[in-house]
Parts: sequence; C-alpha cells; structure tokens
Amino acid sequence: MARLVENQRGIRMRPFRRPWLPTLLFLAPVLFFAASKTDYANYASYALEGDIVAYSRDFAYATRATFLVYMTAVAHEPVFIAMHWIYANLGFSISDSMLANSMIMISAYYFYSVRQSDSLILGVMSTLCLIMLPWFEQLGQNTLRQGFSLIFILVFFLALNGGKRYWAILFGILAIGSHYSAALFVSVYVLADFVPRSEKLIVGVVAIIFAGYITNSVSWLSNIIITPILSSAGIYSKYSTDMFLSYQVGFKVLFFAYSLIQCVACVFLIRNAAKKSDERLGKFCILMTVIYMLASGLPYYNRVAMMPMLLLPVVLVTLYARLIAPRRLYRHTNSRAETHSSSRLLGT
Repeated sequence: MARLVENQRGIRMRPFRRPWLPTLLFLAPVLFFAASKTDYANYASYALEGDIVAYSRDFAYATRATFLVYMTAVAHEPVFIAMHWIYANLGFSISDSMLANSMIMISAYYFYSVRQSDSLILGVMSTLCLIMLPWFEQLGQNTLRQGFSLIFILVFFLALNGGKRYWAILFGILAIGSHYSAALFVSVYVLADFVPRSEKLIVGVVAIIFAGYITNSVSWLSNIIITPILSSAGIYSKYSTDMFLSYQVGFKVLFFAYSLIQCVACVFLIRNAAKKSDERLGKFCILMTVIYMLASGLPYYNRVAMMPMLLLPVVLVTLYARLIAPRRLYRHTNSRAETHSSSRLLGT
C-alpha cells in the first residue's frame, strides 16, 4: 500500500511520483498541436520590421564567425547569443530555431504544470491554454529572448520548489543571461516567501492598486517614484527618447480582465494551498500584477504583465486541484472507513 503524506493543510495525500513514460506520452500530442498552430517560417519570411529583423541578421552572421567573435560582436544577452550560434552551426534556419525554442518552452511549461498541479491531465490542460493565449506566438517571434528565458525561469521555479538551491541559482543565472528582464521574475519569486499570508492585507493592497490603475493615478505615482530610480541607474535616458516613449501602453481592458481574474484566483489559491509552491505561485503572480500596475505609463511596462498572465492557466488548474481533489480524497477515505467499520460490526 502506498505511503500517505500529510500536506500543510493536514490532509493525508499520496505523494506525487514522476511517471516519466506516461508524462512523455501526454506531452507528445501537446507538442504536435503547438507545431500545427505556429508558422514561424512564414512569419520570418515576410517580417519587415521589429526585433525579428535583427534576430535574422545576427543568425545569418553566426555561421561566418567563431564562437568567441560572435559572442563579442552581437549586442544581445550572452546565453541567447550562444543559443543562436549553436543552432545556426547545427544547420538550423532562423524559423527552425524559433520553433525549437517554442517546443522546449512548451515542454518546460508542461513539466512545471504537472508538478504544480500534481496531475498529468491538468498539466496538459494548462499547457494547451498557454498555446491558445494571444501572447504565445509572440514569445517565439518578436519577444524571442523573453520566450527563450522563460524556459530557464520555469526550471528555476521547479528547482527552487524542490529545494535544490544550487540548481536554482544556475538556472536563474541562465534565465537572466537569456533576457535581463528575468532578473525581476527570479527575484520576485524568491521574495514571495517573505510576503505575509494575510488575505485582508493582500486583498487591500490589490484593491488600492487596481483603483489607482483605473483612475490613472498610479501612472502619476510611477513617474515620481520609478523615473528617478531609472535616472540614477542611467537607464532613463535610453527610455525617454521619442522612439521608446512611443511604446507607452495605456489602459488595456484585456490586460485588466486577466489581471483581475489572476489576483482573485491567486487569493483563493493561497487560502487553499496544499504545499509551499502553491502559496509561492499565488504570491508571485499577485506581486507581479502589482508591479505591472505600479509601472503603468512607462515604456514597455506591459511586458511586466507577461509572466503572471502566462502563469494564469497553471494557477487555475492548481486551484481546481486544491478545491476538488481533497473532496474526492475525503469521500474515498470515508467510504473505506465505513466499509472497514461495517466489516468489524459483522465480525468479518
């Protein structure tokens, strides 16, 4: 009989094991579905502007330069540059590398979802939802560096949740080396443990931030607080040019709806957390949503919302597992207890 363990809510559960063969079998159709939805070759062939032009130019140069020369000549993050050089010298085209990155990213997301929700089926569902999100293809196109760093961010989450600190440090460094914005995601995930588990405090802060975001008063506040920080770090001069200011994003109904659903689901996930990673995931998404709204009005601030929105499917399936699975276990345990009691009464 399988050993039962007690989670942080006092419910006795069977420990989740890693059925590698069924896990890979479940992953295969997900990857096939993702490949059928993406047409990176067509995108790369007609793209006339944006980051993809720079990626294509740098990728073509990779086969004409040694590794060290390429690493010093291309102005992108080192891990991302190394990945491009390896792909190019393996004979990949730029579209092949974009598809390969997406497949690896989907696999990392799937394994993270399975471990987080403790269910292969729920892991498949959340990963399919990721593929259906409007931001998915962008992670393999203009935001290719962010999509590549997401691979290491998710593995960093898994390593930290598993208590493997040195592996977590390694993958955190690789994530930041793929795209510097990963430094924010990695640090906030670590700091999430220090946020008090107080529903009233969390709901109060989120309500204030949402109200400020709707009334646009948060944008005024961010210019007072964040702009001096960027200026002192020597970054604001870059982001204050006309080109970057044209990327300022105003109020977005879709972003607001996603953020609202995210925060509500995360509050319930924290309340019903069955393990430390549940609570950490809920706090992380709430913190990232708050940071996103605090940064409103700054160029590219909508990119901050990418991570919690991408994790929304994982939050929802994990919350479903925590609300439904304990009830099923309780019914199963009660039925077995009743059977044993009846047997004892009958003297069998």
